[in-house]
This record gives sequence, C-alpha cells and structure tokens, in this order.
Amino acid sequence: MRVLEVQKLNDQNRIVLQNYHNHVKNYAIHEGLMTKLYDSMAQLEKENNQLKEKCVFLEEKLELKQISLVDKNELEKLNSSNRVLTLQYDYEVAKREHCERQLTRLQDNIKQLQSELSYMDEKVKRADDQMKLADRLNRDNKDECEVLQLKIMDLEKRLNLTEKDKDIVEQELLIVKQKMEATAYRIQRYNEALINADNDLELMSDTSYSEDVGSINGTETVSLKSRNSHPTRSQSEI
Repeated sequence: MRVLEVQKLNDQNRIVLQNYHNHVKNYAIHEGLMTKLYDSMAQLEKENNQLKEKCVFLEEKLELKQISLVDKNELEKLNSSNRVLTLQYDYEVAKREHCERQLTRLQDNIKQLQSELSYMDEKVKRADDQMKLADRLNRDNKDECEVLQLKIMDLEKRLNLTEKDKDIVEQELLIVKQKMEATAYRIQRYNEALINADNDLELMSDTSYSEDVGSINGTETVSLKSRNSHPTRSQSEI
C-alpha cells in the first residue's frame, strides 16, 4: 500500500518535474522570442526614427527645392530683364556717344563757318574801302579832265589867234593831250577795276558753305549763304 502511494507520488513528481521542464523550456523559447521581438522592435523603432528623420530631411529638401525652383524662375526673369536693360543701356550709351560726336562736328563746322564769314566780311569791307578810294580818285581824275579840256579849248583859241606862238602852243597842247590821255587811261583802268570788283562781289554773294552732318534718324545739311548786295555803279564816258 505504502509502495503504491510512493510510486504514485513519484509519478506525480515526475509529471510536475516534466511540466516544470516544459515550462522552463517554453519560457526559454518565449524569452528568446521576446528578446528577438524586443531587438526587432528596437530595430524597427530605429529604422522608424531614421525614416522620420529622412522624411523630415526630404520634406525640407522638397521645400527648399520648391523655393529654389521659384527663385530660379525669378532669377531667370531678373536675368532676362537685366539683359534687356543692359542692351538698352548699351544702345543709349552708343546713341549718346554718336550724338556727342555729331555735336562736336557741328560745333567745329559752325566755328569754321563763323571764321569764313568773318573773313568774307573783312574782304567785303576792304573791297568797300577800295571802292570808296577809287571813287575819290575817279572824281579827282574827272575834275582834272575837265580842267584839261578847258585848257585845251583855251590853247586852241590861242593857236588860232597868233602864229608866232604856234610852236609854244603846240608844245603845250601836246603836253596837255598827253596828260589827257593819261587821265583817260586812269579812268579806263578805274572802270575795269570797278567791273572786276562787282564780279568778285557777285561771286562772293553766290558762294555757299555747306557741311553734311549725319544724325541718328538720317543726314542733315547745314548751309550758310552770305549774300551781300551793292548798288550798281555807273561811270559816264569822258
């Protein structure tokens, strides 16, 4: 009886021990699984954190990229506007330099024309002074010619009145005629000089000075015409 009870207790102990071993084994298995699970969870959490950081980085990068695209478009517009403004500025600078060169040429031409005009005025003044002097000399010659004519008439009368003084009178008459011819020659030279002076004045009055000046929109012609008119002088024949 006692042996049966001991055997029964031994069986129960064996069953309990077996169950204990099974539980220990299962616990070990579960503990390993839990460790792996914890490791997996830690790895997943790490990877998750990495993904989160990557997402944040990608989001920031995407935002920066979008901003960069906007800035790039804006920069392209600014560069395009800058190129247009640069071309306009270069054109305006070239246009200004061209106008300055044309203005300098025009100023030089004006100075030259003013110098030529002053020379023409001086030449006309000298011609007028010479004309006045020639008029005065011509009046003197006319007066002298009238005196000589009267003297010739007187000598001719004296020649008719007396024969003894004929040689003297003829000699005086010859001298007077020579003086008359010389005076007539001077009057002729005066008339020729007067005609030449009038021709010179007509040529001077018809002379025009022109200078071609290129402008931005085309070519302009700057001309200066100096026209001087003098009253026509006439000389009666003596």
